[in-house]
Amino acid sequence: MFGLGIVEILIIVLVAMVFLKPEDLPGAFRKLGKFYAQLTQMKNSVVNSIKEIEVESNVRTVDPSEEGEKESGK
Repeated sequence: MFGLGIVEILIIVLVAMVFLKPEDLPGAFRKLGKFYAQLTQMKNSVVNSIKEIEVESNVRTVDPSEEGEKESGK
């Protein structure tokens, strides 16, 4: 979703280790994980809602690359 790679995750861990006490780290990462899970769930919910609306109204989303091909006659 956010494209977090190993480098970004390591930076987050290092920053957390600098600003938080060692005994607070597990709780902080647990909260961060729950927040990320909720954010992912909300995103999936929105995507599914949009797909349902498309199906109900017989509307298809237009891919910008497909639109360019139609205009150029390909």
